[in-house]
Amino acid sequence: MSHYFDHLHDFETGRLRIVDLRSPGEFNLGAMPHAVNIPLFTNEERAAVGTTYKQVGKQEAMEQGLEMVATKIEVFLDQLMALAGTDKRIVVHCWRGGMRSGSVAKLLKAVGLTPILLTGGYKSFRNEVLAHIDQLSEHPLLVLNGRTGSGKTECIRHLVKNGAAAIDFEGIACHRGSAIGDMNIGKPQPTQQNFENQLAAAYYPLQKVKRIIVEVEQDIGSIRLPPKLRRHIQASDMVLLERTLEERISHLQKEYALEWGEREDVLFEERMQLLKKHIQGPIHGQILEHVRLRKFPEAITLLLHHRYDRCYDKSIARQQSQFKASIQMSMNLDVVCQRLLQLAAVD
Repeated sequence: MSHYFDHLHDFETGRLRIVDLRSPGEFNLGAMPHAVNIPLFTNEERAAVGTTYKQVGKQEAMEQGLEMVATKIEVFLDQLMALAGTDKRIVVHCWRGGMRSGSVAKLLKAVGLTPILLTGGYKSFRNEVLAHIDQLSEHPLLVLNGRTGSGKTECIRHLVKNGAAAIDFEGIACHRGSAIGDMNIGKPQPTQQNFENQLAAAYYPLQKVKRIIVEVEQDIGSIRLPPKLRRHIQASDMVLLERTLEERISHLQKEYALEWGEREDVLFEERMQLLKKHIQGPIHGQILEHVRLRKFPEAITLLLHHRYDRCYDKSIARQQSQFKASIQMSMNLDVVCQRLLQLAAVD
């Protein structure tokens, strides 16, 4: 029996490749991190075989599938052999570890490769993912809190980059969590399944650490944190990060306004429609005008004062009893992160 997480380090380092044999439609909905999609059937072929299975029978569906595969078997095998390592090992899986992956495994053995089948396929993997996220939802956390621009994500990224016990929810979600949190990101958000899959993979090597450092989060763009995890974050020990208004404005301008052009103008106006019910009409109009004139500090100041600081201040006031320390972000980032690691080590 072989499971995805048994090979996670090899997948991350590229020592072992994993191939998802499911159709592109299945793969796009959710896939194992680091998997390459080499589908046995196209979306249309899979639908046709499924219809035959339901309306005629299993044997007829298998025969139909074999006919489809026969026309592209040479190219299919070449792709798989190109991905196999020098030790000729390669991991293959389908939905349930059934006919598709089993048949391909036999074929790979016949051409001299060593296929590794994942027990239960993607369906079993998803059960493992949900179990790991449930475990994370009970794992001791140290949660970074603070006003927008105070450096929460900056600290998390630095910790993750240096191999510390931290998880970057926003990095996995490709979004900063606010109404304009997708500005200047450069790539789309993952599907909900893929977010969960990547979150479980990030947590897996941290299962035995004393406490994991994360940022206070609820929903992140289109991504929904599992309710149990969201409640756990809100109830955990916290550290308040503090920065002057000027420093916050400078930080946010670098994060959001880098290489701003006409495309960003359009996106920003679309995102600002989501805030129209929260910001008074004249102020809303001033923010848009400042951005059109590239007066980013003025726009950021109004957004902070009339929206984001109010939201965070209410949350911070409610959670005062949970704060174990406050840290000034004017210090060197290495020093700040070392202090966070010391706090995470305390019982």
